[in-house]
Amino acid sequence: MNQEINPVEFGIEPAKAKEMISGLSVTLAEREVLKKSFIDVIELPITLENLAAFKELRLKIVKNRTQGLESWHKINKAFYLAGGRFVDAIKNKEVLENEQMESRLLEGEKFFENQEKEKARLLNEERIEIIRPYVDDVSGLDFSDFSDENFDDFVLGKKTRYNERIEAEKQMKIEAENEAVMLKLHNERSTTLLPYWNFILEADKDRNWGAFDEETFQSCLKMYQERKNVFDAENEKIRVENARLQKEAEAKEKALEKERAEAKAKQDAIELKAKQEREKAEAERKIEADKQKAIQEKKDAEIAKLKAEKEKEAKELIAKDKEAKELAKAPVKKQLSVWVNSFELPNTEVENELSKEIKDKFEAFKKWSLTQINNL
Repeated sequence: MNQEINPVEFGIEPAKAKEMISGLSVTLAEREVLKKSFIDVIELPITLENLAAFKELRLKIVKNRTQGLESWHKINKAFYLAGGRFVDAIKNKEVLENEQMESRLLEGEKFFENQEKEKARLLNEERIEIIRPYVDDVSGLDFSDFSDENFDDFVLGKKTRYNERIEAEKQMKIEAENEAVMLKLHNERSTTLLPYWNFILEADKDRNWGAFDEETFQSCLKMYQERKNVFDAENEKIRVENARLQKEAEAKEKALEKERAEAKAKQDAIELKAKQEREKAEAERKIEADKQKAIQEKKDAEIAKLKAEKEKEAKELIAKDKEAKELAKAPVKKQLSVWVNSFELPNTEVENELSKEIKDKFEAFKKWSLTQINNL
């Protein structure tokens, strides 16, 4: 529920307030009808079918607000604002007439008092101009109540202090200029002394050279130059001697370097020869070792071959012995066949028609013998 508004809190009587809102009666009556519809529609379930009812009622409520309540507010507020400006204009017009009469009467009432004030103002302005040269700021000063004697004493005191300050400032300016000249001279002389700075006593280095007269400064400069000349001459002697010693040292070093190079060359030659001899001996040793290894490998191969041949002969003898034993037990027909098959001609280097014929007849004989055996 909206809170009730009490017109008394705004300084408006209830009857006047009722008159002011009388124009809202139709709008508020329409809203009461809409509120009843709102109670019914807001309870409807949110479905696609009820969306149109929500929208229709909402637009009616919007219209009640914008074309009813807000329109009433705009019209009435404009009226009362215009009324306020109107009463302000009436007040300003009538008050101005009163103020004009009051002002004229006040001028007559204050005539002699204002004359005294004007006289005091002019006197103060005159005295301000008198004192202005001797003070930093005249704002807020009022000498209208001073007697002539008191003001003259005041001016004299200010003028005296002003002149003393001006004189002190002049003196300070002169001293500052003198110091500037002295500082410039000091800097120039310090620059002149820079080449001889190492020959100046430590206690003298902090002196103000600008305070010396020219004769004294030139005397000091000459002394420092002489010290430097002595130092430079001694250094030149040392430099020449060092150069000589350096040259001798370089010559000795060059000779030693040559000796070291020759000794190194000899040593390198000896080491190279020794290395070559070692490499030659190593190569000969390797050749002899490879030779002995080859001989040993050949011996081992011959021994292995001989051993293999003996083992083969032994196996063949055993096999033949076994075969002979088995053959002895075999039938005569088999024994004869084995016997004939064991016939072999020895190899010959003769290759001609006769040797060929002998081989053919030998093979033919074996074949004939096997045929005869098979016929037993």
